[in-house]
Amino acid sequence: EGDDEANPIKRAGTGGLSGRGLSPRRCDDTCGIAYFYARLGGPSSRTVLSSLLTDVQGAELYYTFALAGSAALTVDFQWTDSAIRGVQDAFLLACRLNVDF
Repeated sequence: EGDDEANPIKRAGTGGLSGRGLSPRRCDDTCGIAYFYARLGGPSSRTVLSSLLTDVQGAELYYTFALAGSAALTVDFQWTDSAIRGVQDAFLLACRLNVDF
């Protein structure tokens, strides 16, 4: 729980799961899913700015393909609802190539 005098976040929570080797043929691949939520409150709930803000939440889903040698390709999807009233949710689809050498 946040400090009511300084912190606009009243409560926050996160959670996630990840796994490796979901298929016998792809034993070095990894995947995961995560979620977060933040509840706004405190003195900021009495300000003009608070009339524009709302609680916020989001999620992420990723899959990492282990490639030959020391390379990995990750496909990542993220969603965040906006903390600003009237602003649409954000969606992000990304790919990342990681090579260790």
